[in-house]
Amino acid sequence: MLPTRKILSLALLLVGGLFLNAEILSAQRVENLPAWTQTASACSPDDAAISKYALFDADFSFNSFRISDIGKNGAPIPIVVRCNVLNPLDKGNPVWNSMYVGYQDPDGTGLKYEVFVRLKRLSRTTGGVSTIATFSSDSISNTARSEGLVTFSHNFDFVKNEYFVEIAIARTDTLANPVVYMVRLEQSF
Repeated sequence: MLPTRKILSLALLLVGGLFLNAEILSAQRVENLPAWTQTASACSPDDAAISKYALFDADFSFNSFRISDIGKNGAPIPIVVRCNVLNPLDKGNPVWNSMYVGYQDPDGTGLKYEVFVRLKRLSRTTGGVSTIATFSSDSISNTARSEGLVTFSHNFDFVKNEYFVEIAIARTDTLANPVVYMVRLEQSF
């Protein structure tokens, strides 16, 4: 016969395991596959960003001492990285209508720090580039690390087009740092 303490310990482990499994099952139901996901640090920097950007773990941000150049119109010029979007399907095209962005904008709707993420399409026959969806942190007051969402309508065609995500960040001082850490495309219901 097992002592009472062992029985209680086993019961707690069983109950805890059931809750853990429920969380895992819940997360699996929320995830809509096929999805495309990319850490921002794995994307390719634009030439103008070379001396200004920093990568740490999944983060894309400014290095400690750099800020955006200021354009002729007085607005900060962002630094940019681009991520190639690959078709996760062997046959056919994915049905995506949502772009999730993991980011932090230290002043939310303020103008000192900005995060812009654009999903773009490149026509293979003409070379023309068009924007499918745009996420802007300046429309959201949250200043903590979080996940933003923008929905869109587009019929993906990886035979006729190539796709990429352009991540742009800007800052006017070195007191804080805007960050993007991931982008995800999936179908939301």
